Amino acid sequence: MAFFSVIVPIYKAERHLDKCIGSILGQSFGDFELILVDDCSPDGCLAICQRYERQDDRVKVIHFSRNRGVVVARDEGLRAASGGYIVWVDADDYIDDGRLQRIHDVIVGDDVDIVLTGWRCQKSNGRTWNVNDSLPCGVYKGGEYEAIKPEIFRFNRKKTNRNVSPNLWPKVMKKELLEISLGRIAEDLHLGEDAVRTYPAFLAASSLAVIPDNSYCYVLHEGQMTRRYYADYYQQATRIYDFVRDVNDEMHLSRLSIDEALFQNWCHVAAYGIVSAYGSHGTRTARLEAMRCVCDDFHARGLAGRRYSHAFFYNRWILGAMSKRRYGLMYLLAWLYCRVM
Repeated sequence: MAFFSVIVPIYKAERHLDKCIGSILGQSFGDFELILVDDCSPDGCLAICQRYERQDDRVKVIHFSRNRGVVVARDEGLRAASGGYIVWVDADDYIDDGRLQRIHDVIVGDDVDIVLTGWRCQKSNGRTWNVNDSLPCGVYKGGEYEAIKPEIFRFNRKKTNRNVSPNLWPKVMKKELLEISLGRIAEDLHLGEDAVRTYPAFLAASSLAVIPDNSYCYVLHEGQMTRRYYADYYQQATRIYDFVRDVNDEMHLSRLSIDEALFQNWCHVAAYGIVSAYGSHGTRTARLEAMRCVCDDFHARGLAGRRYSHAFFYNRWILGAMSKRRYGLMYLLAWLYCRVM
């Protein structure tokens, strides 16, 4: 059994795939298997995967006869994995040499369930910058880890993002933690699929190491920086937190601190749900109807009228308008957001 299983879901990544796979197979630490999941990519990805499979016996290729989406691709990669720890790499990204060795040494030395790293972003013009979560570096175990669990879900002091991003690729986790969500994620979930895997794993884990490492390179391509709005954003996003809460209950964990942390996420989702409801519809009537649906659910969940001091100032305005069902103000704020951002 390999120490790591590295899983790469692949779709329309022909231009970047050689660099991605090469960066993995070129690691100084070699005790891993590489699982390439070709999601019926219409370009030359399958041929590239098969070439590496012939050249290196650590490579396994899974090929779908029809496109099934990233949820299924990751599920099938996880099912095929034999490693004790799972490493995720997107097909258009790459990792620096030494990444797996450093993470291995932390896991063995500190005996932890999860290793959390930073990453760096790279634009098409070559400019790069480092990104790190807000959780301080260190090893958290036992009571110390239980105490910081709610902080994983909360927003940072600047109120601009979560203390720990939901992204899979900066995290290496025990396989058994990721198996909690295996086969339970709806195939049509196209927003927040990473969070449905990472957040339950954080709840179930008993230890965590946060290390100062930016050896994962997240490559930004043309079009990725463009803001997109989804008509079903709120419905999609709320499913994430329903699932996290269900897992929390199944595992008989304490609800109080987690509920308060998830409340911050609900508020973020609700505020952006109003913006997305505006941005994804073309007529005033359709926009107002979509906003009412978000607002109704916001009230039904008991989120209206609470304190929103944790929220970014713009979100506080929207949340206040939602609490009072002031649809005209919601409409104006959403219009301003879409125009300015």
